[in-house]
Order: sequence, then C-alpha cells, then structure tokens
Amino acid sequence: MKIWLGSTLMVLSILVSTASFASDSGELAAIKRDLARLMARIEVLEQDNQSLRGAQAQVSPAQPSSAKKASVGWPMLAWRGDVRYRYESFEIDQKDDRERNRLRARVALTAAVSDTLGVVIGLASGNDDPVSTNQTLGSAGTTKGLGLDQAYFSWQVSEAINLKAGKIKNVWFKPVKSELLWDGD
Repeated sequence: MKIWLGSTLMVLSILVSTASFASDSGELAAIKRDLARLMARIEVLEQDNQSLRGAQAQVSPAQPSSAKKASVGWPMLAWRGDVRYRYESFEIDQKDDRERNRLRARVALTAAVSDTLGVVIGLASGNDDPVSTNQTLGSAGTTKGLGLDQAYFSWQVSEAINLKAGKIKNVWFKPVKSELLWDGD
C-alpha cells in the first residue's frame, strides 16, 4: 500500500508540474510579446529624441537678455529703502518715565555701471549720530533732518577683492561710554 500511495503521489506530481509548466509557457509567451512591444516603443522614442536633438542643433542659441542695456545707455538701477516707526517707553526706578515715538526712514539708489563697478547713493533720516538714523517725533511737528547716509562706489577687482571708497555704512560699533570698537559681524 505504501508503494501504491508513493507511486500515485509521484504520478500526480508529474501531472501537476506538467500543467504548471504549460501555464508558465503561456505566461512566458505573453511576457515575450510585451517585451517586444516595449523594445519597439523604445526604438521609436530614441528616433524622436535624435530628431529633436538635430532640430535643436539647427536653432541658434538664445541671445542673453539685454535688460541691462534696455535703459538707453543708463546703468542698471535699483531702489531700496525702508521706513520704521516704533514707540518706546522707559520706566526706570528713581528716574522720570520716558516715552517717545521714533521714526527711521532710509532710501538708496544702487547703479550697476558694469559687471565689476557699482555706485550707491543713500539718504536717511537723522542728523549727526553715527550709529543711528532714528528721529524722535514730538516738538509740535517740527521738521526733521535728512542726511547723506551712503555715497560710495564699489569695484570688484577679483573674486576675493572688493574695494569701496566714499561714505560707506558704519562697519564699527562703539558701545556707549566705552573706548572699545566692535566689528558688526
């Protein structure tokens, strides 16, 4: 009986594997058809790509934008500026309270004369304070001072060297009641 059962199992496994192989053959044929279709599609896409590359080579390269030259001989100009208003209140023990309205206004014109040369001219509210352009409002609406904040040229000699000459932004900070000078960065 064990021999008969073993023989039956062997015959059944051969029949099942043959049926499985037949279905694998059908799947394999379908995969081969799909692969052939995809290879044909790739060939068409490669031909389209080659024709587009040829057409692109025949077209002249785009000219760089002439936006800098569009201003009829004038250099490229850019405005910048800001206005800030703030209210300050100081309440210190054993001193009079201090409340004030402060205003700062700045405007500057930057001109790119060439790729390596630029000019900056800027005005700011304020008078003779070297580190602040704030104005205290009050005094019955009196006029406030406006001064030359920046007026300089900048020459980019090389990638590592940039020369500036004129009235530039104050790069040093002197704390109140101190003889020390601090670099702002």
